Amino acid sequence: MAYLDYHRTLIGYHGTSAKVADALVEGEPFKVSTSISEWLGSVIYFWEYAPKQAWWWAKKFTKNSDPAVVGAMIRLGNCFDLLDWKNVEVLQKAKDGMIRLMKRMH
Repeated sequence: MAYLDYHRTLIGYHGTSAKVADALVEGEPFKVSTSISEWLGSVIYFWEYAPKQAWWWAKKFTKNSDPAVVGAMIRLGNCFDLLDWKNVEVLQKAKDGMIRLMKRMH
């Protein structure tokens, strides 16, 4: 897969617990998610320009009684932007190939 170098900065919002948010504000680094149920693997997830989405996610999925949102300025470099239709086509082809492979294995 070809990743494009975007050279732009965006504001991302990360839904988490208040305890983790406090630690992040104090300078602790973000921790990569390691759950096997993650959409795109072990990464740090942000909602681009969407603090309400991050808040919704933190309330619904973090299972914390004290949800919070942390904003971050993110400098994009090499990334796989799913808002770019060419990348969506690449993802579709990868999914179709994976389905074909799985069918052959059974």
